[in-house]
Amino acid sequence: MECSYTSMPTTAKYTPAIQTFTACISDINAWMSASRLRLNPAKMQVMWLFSSQLVGQSGIIDVLVLSTQVYAVKSARDLGVVIDSQLSLSAHVMALCRSASGNFAQLLGHCRQTLPRL
Repeated sequence: MECSYTSMPTTAKYTPAIQTFTACISDINAWMSASRLRLNPAKMQVMWLFSSQLVGQSGIIDVLVLSTQVYAVKSARDLGVVIDSQLSLSAHVMALCRSASGNFAQLLGHCRQTLPRL
């Protein structure tokens, strides 16, 4: 089983990259089956990584993997870290700020209930 990253110029057809990707997933599925594990393609997501200049020119949306349509996403959460398709941490920082804001509001509400009024 050999899986690798595939780099394609924007003017080239994406078919070889998609074929390499699907072959890699098929190899991973075969290895998992041999190890009595199961790959769930229904929970699979694909994220195409492009530079900020090329992201508008990509045109790749979804891929058929193991007879299941896998949808491309702009950001994904893995081990608590939100990664976006440009590998910037802006989506992660926004998620952290949203979480911290909610936690702060909850803490403030708890403090208001427990502290005596003056």
